[in-house]
Amino acid sequence: PKIVKYLDMPIQHITDRMLKRMARRVNRGFTEELLARLHAKIPNLVLRTSLIVGFPGETEEDFQNLYDFVCEGHFERLGVFTYSHEENTPAFNFNEQVEEEIKRERYDLLSEAQREIAAEWNRRHLGRELRVLIDEYDEHEHAYRGRTEWDCLGLPGDRSQRFNPVVKRPVCLRRFLSGADNRFGGL
Repeated sequence: PKIVKYLDMPIQHITDRMLKRMARRVNRGFTEELLARLHAKIPNLVLRTSLIVGFPGETEEDFQNLYDFVCEGHFERLGVFTYSHEENTPAFNFNEQVEEEIKRERYDLLSEAQREIAAEWNRRHLGRELRVLIDEYDEHEHAYRGRTEWDCLGLPGDRSQRFNPVVKRPVCLRRFLSGADNRFGGL
């Protein structure tokens, strides 16, 4: 089947306890089964998710389970957010609010784990020619910015990648991945 090679699947958390507190209608088993089916049906799929750390009641064990799940590498792209204690939300009156310092530590740990996953993904694609949708041309740098089929358009903070083109045909520019750092494909 023809389907995009990039999907956003905002799971928010992975432990059944936290998913229930967040009023999500899924559990870990469902998520893991869906991930396996997606990867089996769509070759070269890149998945992005959004996670919330520090939601009221999140224990160290909940976070460790989430961290371990992220480190398993199910997602090539990841957005991590700290829970915001805001009035007029169902969780505002929940007991067991998580301290800001702990939220920040958890955010940093997940972000670093994802940077490593993104860097490894980039290393696996070193030297490959990739089809690119051009976003812009920077006359000062004499370089293009564009996106592959694995990059979503329009996410807040989303950055296209800078590259120098390898022209194969007059109307088709391809990006040659020449670096394996974590600047692109991380958070």
